[in-house]
Amino acid sequence: MAGNIRFLRLAVLAATALTISAAAQSPPTDLTELNLEENLSLHIRRAADADNRSRWSVGYRFVWARFEGNRDGTDDLSLEYIIFRPGEEPRTEDNFPVVPLKISQQAHLVEIWFNATKRLGLRLLIPFIYQETDHRSVVPGFDSFLISSSGVGDVNVSTSYPLWNYASHFLLATAGLSLPVGSIEQTGATPRDATMDT
Repeated sequence: MAGNIRFLRLAVLAATALTISAAAQSPPTDLTELNLEENLSLHIRRAADADNRSRWSVGYRFVWARFEGNRDGTDDLSLEYIIFRPGEEPRTEDNFPVVPLKISQQAHLVEIWFNATKRLGLRLLIPFIYQETDHRSVVPGFDSFLISSSGVGDVNVSTSYPLWNYASHFLLATAGLSLPVGSIEQTGATPRDATMDT
């Protein structure tokens, strides 16, 4: 009798687990049933409207990145290992008088889309960028210093055209070019020449 009850409990437990598993596999019928991670990973495409072939849309994205430390392949390198010490060691290709420690980047990306036809889309991407790099150095007066810059980055113009679309799969051809409007002539105090901005 005890064996039958134990078997019955295991059967009920297995049936419950299968029911929960089956419910977890059923697709959601509404976006509100998705969790935050599932919502953020969605790729929603607008169906082409034959009566209104010209459509404008504007988007905004914020991108933040931070890079810290130095590596050789997958090996972390300490500051003491890669900084050049004049008089203590020879200068080689593996040690440096100036070493970056941290790079912080922020980008505000404004995108303007124009759907010229039902299939052909045009995009203009305008980035506003802020970047800051923290350095250590053996140059007198520049033991620790920051270099930062901000402004409009290179503008990107592109076009896209769908080549193939079946069910939830599609192949999109995109071509574009980057217009070099970002400034490359910013100057400031650096270890290269302490008497003037370089």
